[in-house]
Amino acid sequence: MPEHGEQIRPPGTGAGRKDTRRENAKRTPAELEEVVLAIVRASPRPLGAYRIARQSRVLGVPLAPNQVYRILDRLGGRVHRVETLNAYFEAGGQPGAITICRGCGRTRTLDAGYETEVDRLCRAAGFRPSRVIVEVVGVCPDCGGK
Repeated sequence: MPEHGEQIRPPGTGAGRKDTRRENAKRTPAELEEVVLAIVRASPRPLGAYRIARQSRVLGVPLAPNQVYRILDRLGGRVHRVETLNAYFEAGGQPGAITICRGCGRTRTLDAGYETEVDRLCRAAGFRPSRVIVEVVGVCPDCGGK
């Protein structure tokens, strides 16, 4: 069953049947990045690479999930990864902490000063962190009454 907004494709045209590299060979990496960024930007909630790949086919720019992962990696600071969901959303700056609503799936970033405290605790323990990830799963104000 196709998801909302997806088109039904005839047999033989789905993922794994076409060489999407050949179709996208005419597009520059920057054009493919803009396609992926536009898909991420249009979604009210974070998207995984497989969902982005399906949506790219709807837009007529078929991408394989492994291509999407490489493009997301190149987008660097323009998208943020939600580790808990293995999904991505458009970056609005450096996130402090990310909140994830169990009800609607929306994420928000909080400008929190937790990194200083985590750094202090790590130094006290003799540990040198390379990356700090704070994701809080709960219920947003809109879903709180449900």
